[in-house]
Amino acid sequence: MDHRSSVRSIFARLVGLPPAPRPVACPVRRATYRPLIVGAAILRRLPGEARWSVSVSRDGRLLPLAPASRAGVVASLTALRRAGLSARIAASLVTPEDVPAALLRRPGCSRPAVMFYGWALLYQLPSLRGQAWIDPHDECAELPAFYESPLELIDRADFLAARGVRTRPLAVVAQAGDFGGDAREERGGHLPAAGGRLDGLDWLG
Repeated sequence: MDHRSSVRSIFARLVGLPPAPRPVACPVRRATYRPLIVGAAILRRLPGEARWSVSVSRDGRLLPLAPASRAGVVASLTALRRAGLSARIAASLVTPEDVPAALLRRPGCSRPAVMFYGWALLYQLPSLRGQAWIDPHDECAELPAFYESPLELIDRADFLAARGVRTRPLAVVAQAGDFGGDAREERGGHLPAAGGRLDGLDWLG
C-alpha cells in the first residue's frame, strides 16, 4: 500500500444517485468539477455491515492507503470481492496537510471526465488509528453516503471537527455495474454524450 502526497487535478462530472433504486427517475446532473486529488481510496464493507471501511495512514492525515498503480488497485478490488466483501473506489481529495510536500501535475485537456456520485466524508473517531469510516447511504445500499453539494460536505466536516473528529473528503467514483448493464441504455445516451467514463482508472496516474 502507498500513501503518497502527490497532488494533481482531474476532470470529474457529477451524476448523482443511480436511477434504478429510486421510485422516480432523477434528472441527469452535468455539473463538472476539477478537484485536486492525492490518489485512490479503496472502500470495503463486510457482509451484514452498514458502514464502509478504509485503511488510512496512522499519522493523523487520514490519507487512504491504496496501491500506486491502476493494476494494483484493480487487483485489490478483485481480491476483496472474491473474499465476499463489497468494494468500491473513490478519489481521495486534497486537504491542507497534503499541500506543503505536494507536486502539482495537470492532466491533458483531452481526457474525458471521471463520473462520480458526489462528495463522501471519511471520518475517524479520536480513539482509532489506521482505519476510518464512511456512513451508508440512506437510499442506495450499494453506495456510501455522499453529498451532491460541496457546501454540505464542508458544513458536515466543520460540525465533526468541532467535536474532535478528523475527516477527509472523497469523490465516490461511478462503476459500470451500478447501472444494471449498459450505462448507455440506462441513461438514454446522456452519459456518453457528456463525455464521461465509468470505471476509468487512468486518473490514478
